[in-house]
Amino acid sequence: MKRNCMIPLLIILSLAFAGCQQKEAAADNPAPISVTETTDQTTSSAAAEDTDAAEENNGLVLGVAQEGALALTVKNNLEQAVTAFSLQQEQTESVPSNLMPAKGSLSSQEEAPCYYLPEDGEDTAAAYCLQVTLEDGTTINWNGLSLFDVEETLSLEAKEEGYCLVYQSLASGQSVCLAEAAEEETEEPAEPATETPVETQASPQAPAETPAAPAPQPTSQPAPQPAPVEELPAQTTEGCLSEGGGPVFN
Repeated sequence: MKRNCMIPLLIILSLAFAGCQQKEAAADNPAPISVTETTDQTTSSAAAEDTDAAEENNGLVLGVAQEGALALTVKNNLEQAVTAFSLQQEQTESVPSNLMPAKGSLSSQEEAPCYYLPEDGEDTAAAYCLQVTLEDGTTINWNGLSLFDVEETLSLEAKEEGYCLVYQSLASGQSVCLAEAAEEETEEPAEPATETPVETQASPQAPAETPAAPAPQPTSQPAPQPAPVEELPAQTTEGCLSEGGGPVFN
């Protein structure tokens, strides 16, 4: 009877011992994780982070997330929203790539994920130009940006000396503050000189001097001639009577 009771007990102990050995073997030799699963998990994690950042700024994403694209986070620390965000490699004739979606804007004190896909054969070690436009129409340019040296975050800052790009350098590990490009003074073409007609105002002329009337020339008039004196015949005393009535004798 005792022998019959011991048999089930031995079977139970044997099964329990076998189960413990299997657990120990599984712990010592974990199942390998495939590379595909790891890549999928990393991609999913990055996509989840970008989705969270996009949701914080009303779903705004600069550029397109795709294989081979440089992934950054752009933070707007300016007082105005950014309405355009264009990148172009220096000393090239390529058209700047406006990564801002149509009717999109990066609000002040907000951040958004940014993706830049270089063209085939593009030298990513070269310097880039960044141009942003603010909501009031102001355009800001930065030259000499080492785009592929930026570690994670690119911040738009306003300093006393002007606008700056602030980022952490992957190569040096130090903080970089890139000042905005100086405005180029363009010489305006000189306007051709136009001859303006000079209005000559007639100066009041002095009245024409009328020649002085010639002085009256003295007319030589004949000297007044004495009136002709009628010569009377000499009177004689002949035939004259004296006071007494008698003839007068010479």
